Amino acid sequence: MTAIIFTLYGVLPIVSWAIYKKFVRTKKGWMAAFTLTVIGGSLIYVWGIHMINAEYQSDLMRYDLNKDGEFSEAEYTPEARAAMKRFTQDAGRSFASIVAPVATTMWTAFMFGVCGLFAKGLQDIRDWKRGKPAEQ
Repeated sequence: MTAIIFTLYGVLPIVSWAIYKKFVRTKKGWMAAFTLTVIGGSLIYVWGIHMINAEYQSDLMRYDLNKDGEFSEAEYTPEARAAMKRFTQDAGRSFASIVAPVATTMWTAFMFGVCGLFAKGLQDIRDWKRGKPAEQ
């Protein structure tokens, strides 16, 4: 499930840019598309981190044999220790809501730039095939 969420996160700027390019094509429209992509991407990012956290917690609870929420000596096996370490020692999950807008802004800016360069290259190829000189 997390793979789908993070794939959606990765593809969101491309889809947003394509919608902007197809329907809007104004400076305000670009800013709106960029802003909405950052907000939506940040929410998807935090949702994905929440899903990872739930997976780690579920994995950890498999080792709680008497289901009391605590680990006794009998339940504290090497596998349980490894699951506990995965669940407790990840600062990235703790700071996801702070990191998400920054990471998403950088990712969106990068992908909008790549999409823009790709579109410019396609337009130059079309113009070259028609015999028009490329715009500088």
